[in-house]
Amino acid sequence: MILPDPAMQARRRRSFLIRLVPMFLALGLVIASVVLPHISVEGATSYSRSLIWASQFFVTADANAPGFGAVVNRLQLGVALNVTYLGLAVHQVGVLCALGSFWVIATEDVGRWLRRILMAGGWALAVSAPLILTGYRLLIGAGVQASLGTAWIAALLAGLIMIIGALAARKRLSSTWYWTRPEYTL
Repeated sequence: MILPDPAMQARRRRSFLIRLVPMFLALGLVIASVVLPHISVEGATSYSRSLIWASQFFVTADANAPGFGAVVNRLQLGVALNVTYLGLAVHQVGVLCALGSFWVIATEDVGRWLRRILMAGGWALAVSAPLILTGYRLLIGAGVQASLGTAWIAALLAGLIMIIGALAARKRLSSTWYWTRPEYTL
């Protein structure tokens, strides 16, 4: 039986503790991106500005509804509603992937598929921010009074941390348990 080297164990423990910081930072930013205020339209007071309620508003909003008032361009408003909802939907997918795989940033042995889920969630969160910003600019351009919250910043930062963490986890990939730990075989 091969006994692990104490210096190697200490190095692994130190690197694990260092990787805990971005893992908890990413988790905190993902949670913050869900509860912080998102984009909203003035006059839609029955909806909250958190991720789920903002998505609910933009999925049910109609560009031809009289509630938008004197809109300059109805076609641009329709595009703005669709782009904004796309950004919010991609954000939701990113949150789900992040909650299922955020711990991969800190673990020593990383599975190939969990790393891919972490990478996909990071990209989804990172891409949701420009989509929401584009939707906001289109809403303003269409003549709708809208307000932009700070959740897109948390989503962008969480996405970047997850992408960098997934790229760094490539060194810690374990393809099969048998090949990486042959000393434990019978």
